[in-house]
Amino acid sequence: MPYPTFTQSGVTTVVLSRADQWPRPVEGDEGQLTGQTAAAIVRIATLRPPVEFLTLNYTGEAAITQADYVALAAFLKDPLVNFRALPFTFTDVDSTSYAVRYWSGFYQLQRVAVNAWQGRLQLRIEPS
Repeated sequence: MPYPTFTQSGVTTVVLSRADQWPRPVEGDEGQLTGQTAAAIVRIATLRPPVEFLTLNYTGEAAITQADYVALAAFLKDPLVNFRALPFTFTDVDSTSYAVRYWSGFYQLQRVAVNAWQGRLQLRIEPS
């Protein structure tokens, strides 16, 4: 089984030593406002294309190691990624690749042991 991989041209590739926990929700937002009139007529305004997120759950047995944490921090801080600024490729344990941006969760990871960090990372799937 391949492990989660973060890649970007010109940046050292990060391969985490553990897979995230399943199920992995794909969350999103349709980009629409909805309402209903007093006459029960539904009104929908589309504001933008839908947005999807991958949530990587690294809790319990799936906690990432100190080495993974350091490598991921260096990857996200690299000027060619710069956290949310630029997209990169994330490849999951099924070898499915996604064009994503880091969205949230890195600074909420908690150190729970000498060699273990737990939490959730959210990656925004870039529209194709």
